[in-house]
Amino acid sequence: MDWKSFENRLECSLESLKDVASGVTTLIVLGSGLFEVARLGEEEKSIPFEDIPYHPKSFVQGHPGKYVISRFGGERVVFSLGRVHLYEGYHPLEVVYGLTLWARLGVKRVILTNASGGIGEYEVGDVVLIEDHINHQGTSPLIGCPLPARFVPMIDVYDQDVITYLQSIGVKTGVYAGVLGPQYETPAEIRSLKILGATLVGMSTVQEAIMAKFLGLKVCGFSLVTNRAAGLGGHIPNHQSVLDIASQGAKRMRELVTKVLEYWKEK
Repeated sequence: MDWKSFENRLECSLESLKDVASGVTTLIVLGSGLFEVARLGEEEKSIPFEDIPYHPKSFVQGHPGKYVISRFGGERVVFSLGRVHLYEGYHPLEVVYGLTLWARLGVKRVILTNASGGIGEYEVGDVVLIEDHINHQGTSPLIGCPLPARFVPMIDVYDQDVITYLQSIGVKTGVYAGVLGPQYETPAEIRSLKILGATLVGMSTVQEAIMAKFLGLKVCGFSLVTNRAAGLGGHIPNHQSVLDIASQGAKRMRELVTKVLEYWKEK
């Protein structure tokens, strides 16, 4: 997909949502098994991905593939119950399609969540605030972006005020390594990521964070640690166990998402 096709498709999608998206301020992207987080708001409207022209469809278990517009604390927010991934065969611009669409509709802030492997000293079930990321996915949604806009500085991708606030109340932080997948990492790959400074690893989020920075959005990211990464002990990871742990950790994720929404509202 090139940028011209991307823009043309977005225009069609915008037409289908403009009447329901008025006043939506924040997008919350819910990763594998985390859709229960959407219950923190008062639901107003549910929109399946497939009902939006040209919107990529999610085919991964644990990703329902719909948007839920809700009211939270007097504001309208939208939850993305699931996302699409590079490993499904999607182009980077398709991976960030939903985020870009909601930004065009007026969203100014995004919370990105995911299920991840823990490389650092975390316990399974910990929710970790992402303070930075490493792009090991070998691509970017900005490839082919018209000059000079493509040269985006990646300093402070994640909202530093939110990081400072959550650190002050004891929330753990980490560096997320985004890999391509769909296979899990080898022990050697995990050792190399650890040397590079990664403390979390997963197959999503990075493309969205890059695009959010490009679009000028405030960004916050959370990883729910669902397993110890390869070679660090614990059971051999599989997708079902990831979903099970994510479901158990959704309550803590909901608490932290709530804190961020309240913090942004006060700011």
